[in-house]
Amino acid sequence: MITDLYIRNENDPYYRPDILETTTEEEALVNQVRMTLGTTRSSVLGEPGYGINLMDFLYLYDVDPNSISNEMNEQLNTYSELVRIYNVDIDIKKVTTSDNKDAILADMRINGKNVLGFLV
Repeated sequence: MITDLYIRNENDPYYRPDILETTTEEEALVNQVRMTLGTTRSSVLGEPGYGINLMDFLYLYDVDPNSISNEMNEQLNTYSELVRIYNVDIDIKKVTTSDNKDAILADMRINGKNVLGFLV
C-alpha cells in the first residue's frame, strides 16, 4: 500500500480539505506528475536530468506542443514507476490568455479521467 502526503491545492477542483495523506495509487501518480513537471531540470542534487523546464518553452517561437508532450512523457517514464501501470495521457496546447499572453495548457488524464490541469 502506498502512503504519500496529499499535496493538492485548495484551488484544485478535486481538492478535499479533510485529507492529509493519500493511500491510492492514482493520487500518488498525480503527486509524482506534479513533482516531476514542477521541478526545474538540474535543481535536484544527484539527479541532474530530473525535471522539465516548462518556462523555457514559453520563450520559443512556434513551439510544437508535441515536443513538450514528448519531453513530459520521457520524464514521467524515467522517473515515475506508476506511469507504467496506468494509462496516462497528457494533452498539450499553446493558448493565448485573456490578457493576450502566450501560455501552455496541459491536461492530464489517468485511464480517461481528468485528474490534473495546469497553465504555464
